[in-house]
Amino acid sequence: MVLKKDEISLRQLMIIYVLLIGSPAIRLIPVYASKAAKQAGWLAPIVSLGVLLVIFLIFQQFFNSFKKESFLDIVQNIFGKYLGTALNIAYLILITILGALYVRYYSERMVTSLFPNTNSFLFSSILLIVIAIVLRSGLAIFARMNEIFMPIVVVTYLVVNVLIFPEVRIDNLYPITYKDIFPVLRASMGTTTTIGYVTFLFILSDKVKGKDKVKNLGFHSSYLLTILLSLVIISPVGVFGSDVVAKMNLPFFAAVKDISLFGIIERVESSLIAIWTLTDFSIITSFLFVGLHIINWLFKTPSEKPFINMYVVIIYILSLYIAGNIIEIMNFSNVLVFAIIGLTVIMPIILFIVGKIRKLI
Repeated sequence: MVLKKDEISLRQLMIIYVLLIGSPAIRLIPVYASKAAKQAGWLAPIVSLGVLLVIFLIFQQFFNSFKKESFLDIVQNIFGKYLGTALNIAYLILITILGALYVRYYSERMVTSLFPNTNSFLFSSILLIVIAIVLRSGLAIFARMNEIFMPIVVVTYLVVNVLIFPEVRIDNLYPITYKDIFPVLRASMGTTTTIGYVTFLFILSDKVKGKDKVKNLGFHSSYLLTILLSLVIISPVGVFGSDVVAKMNLPFFAAVKDISLFGIIERVESSLIAIWTLTDFSIITSFLFVGLHIINWLFKTPSEKPFINMYVVIIYILSLYIAGNIIEIMNFSNVLVFAIIGLTVIMPIILFIVGKIRKLI
């Protein structure tokens, strides 16, 4: 497959997708699942798997019918000019808020875990400067970076989980009965919110080659993510119990701190922080690429580059004022769950149904 400048393959897009899920997975999913379903929370990713497979099937239908268009064009073609444009603006607003939210999460975590006496906004500034450079380098360069990050992150994550497993108590993960069905469904909202981010990435679909393989590569990515998301819940819940995890901040990180292996505890923690930083970088940069792509689509300009500096500054300012502290950030994230599911999961389904009715798909 020959790729033009600033084009990426579907395989590279799926690598970006798997990597960016790591940031919200480690930070949010264990607590959300434990609160909603207690010891059965680790089953939530299995429920979300079914949702994700449906999403990939729908997008395969979209790209079979609209081979060269971006998701933004598909939305406008199916819903019409005015409603389609309004919906795409809604995607821009949400992706901008999420980008700022994850910048704030990143800076707060750096202060909490490594540099307690440092102004958190220093880390935001440094991160966004690096991201601005990558944005100017283009999507293809960013995709190649993620290809390098992928084996490092996945292997390190799996090794960390293997080291945690001796501390896991199986009785913290059971019993599971029919009474857990509805709690697990509630818990799956957290994982479904996260896996729905694939819809944001498909906004870049006009820059992606090989979309005829969405179903195949999407399904393989789904199975991998189900395993990784289950582990991110099993490890802390197995170590501390669901009642404790539900009240913790960063329970997976706390489980890693509980590892005792030949006196190399600090090295294990450092490894987790390193891969977490890579996934933070991946998700924020991805969201900014998507946001810039929507802006470019709205103004019909030949390039996103004139908007990069302005957009990065907006993200930085928004990250300063999006919440006062980590508790407010967490509460705000819970509010966004419904908006994210609405635009990333429910909206593609509605779009598919309307497209079928109008015989565009």
